[in-house]
Amino acid sequence: MATTVFEYFSEHIEPVIPSLRHRIIHGDCNEQNILLRGIQEGGPYEVSGILDFGDCVYSCLVFNLAILLTYIMLLLVDDDDPLRYATPVIHAYQEVLPLETSELQLLYYCVLVRICLSVLIGAHSYRQDP
Repeated sequence: MATTVFEYFSEHIEPVIPSLRHRIIHGDCNEQNILLRGIQEGGPYEVSGILDFGDCVYSCLVFNLAILLTYIMLLLVDDDDPLRYATPVIHAYQEVLPLETSELQLLYYCVLVRICLSVLIGAHSYRQDP
């Protein structure tokens, strides 16, 4: 499966990378690096800060959201439909720094690539130090 995903990336995403918007991205938005605060007692939360800038790189803006969505879905691996959590995150991201249509069209595949990378890197790390 990973081979198929990486081949898709090479054929369809890699060629358009130069045309995508680039920024300095966090590169590691996960549940341990995002601070939340309650808006009201027992109510919804909002992001109040981000920690750990050690993985910041100059790269495609869409990759930052793909990384965040990957971590969310990996946390919810036991859920019947982890994709349902992607929609509100994408909408919130769009309110702050909207992705262009071309970037949104690549987002799903960028998430697939990142999930494959995360699983493979995790398996490799485990093999090195169980």
